Order: sequence, then structure tokens, then C-alpha cells
Amino acid sequence: MNNTAVAGLWKALEPSEHKKVLTFLENPLHNQRQDVILLAQVLAQTPLKDFPALDKHIVFQKIFDNQPFDNLRFNYTCSFLVQRIEAYLVWAETESDVFWRDYLLGRAYRRRGINTNFLRKMDKAIHHLEQQPLRNGHYHLFRYLTERERYEYRVLYDRETPADLSCVTGPLQSFF
Repeated sequence: MNNTAVAGLWKALEPSEHKKVLTFLENPLHNQRQDVILLAQVLAQTPLKDFPALDKHIVFQKIFDNQPFDNLRFNYTCSFLVQRIEAYLVWAETESDVFWRDYLLGRAYRRRGINTNFLRKMDKAIHHLEQQPLRNGHYHLFRYLTERERYEYRVLYDRETPADLSCVTGPLQSFF
């Protein structure tokens, strides 16, 4: 089990993240499979130095009590856990970055036609962006993304206002 994708991913996590992943998995919004939670608990209870000795058959018996070993079922469970850990990593990155939260929420508002909330979130995202002292590639990428969303809003909902495409292409050129 030491050379599996799930073991490699679990070992790459910080020890403090193991408990966060378990909490993430217990939320039915993120995971509805009990076997995935049990596999994560087995991995969390196993010290990292003992991972090379971790046997698939023993882990399978801890997850699926009194059932014969089924390699395919075990591999599916490992695959599902990998998917859930990847979802946790995406969630954690999104939660840690204020800009991405505001941008993605603003985009969701625009796509659903919730215009006042969209404008508020885009203004907030641009405000956070302008507060950033560093004008690196991320700044120009984020600037392009917000301007593109604002441009798409103007094209769809604010047809009276001229839609200047240069406000979108300028940050894109700076990014490249």
C-alpha cells in the first residue's frame, strides 16, 4: 500500500491537515461514503514511519469488517479518497485566498443574473487586488479575470454603456 496514490498523497499532507481532511470527509456535502472515511481514519491512525509495512489486506479488513478481500473494491475506495483529498486541497486553497473567493462568487452571481451582488463582489475583488503591493503575474491574471467578468456583464446586462474591449485586453497583455 506504500506505493499507492492515496498513500503518497496522505504522506504529502501536513500532520495538522489530517484532522482537517477527516472533518472535511465527515461533511455529507463533500463525502457520502463511509468506507472512504474509515480508510482516512486508518491512514490517520498509522504513523508515517509505519506506512511501508501497511498491508492492503489488513486495511481492507479494518474498513470492510469480516468480508473477503476484494482488490477492485479496495482500489475504488482508495481512488474515491484521492478524489476527496484533491477536493479538500482545492477547497483549502480557495478558502485561503480572498480574491479567488470574491471572484468565483461574483462569477456565479453574474451567471445567475444576480446583478447587484455581482457588482458588489467584483468591486470587492478589485479593491482587494488594488491593495496588493506586488504587481506580479498573479496580479495581472486576476486583473484580467475581473475585467473579463465585468465586460461580460456589460455586454449582457448593460447595453447602454459602451463596452470597451481594451479594458480586458490591457491586463491580458500585461499578464503575458
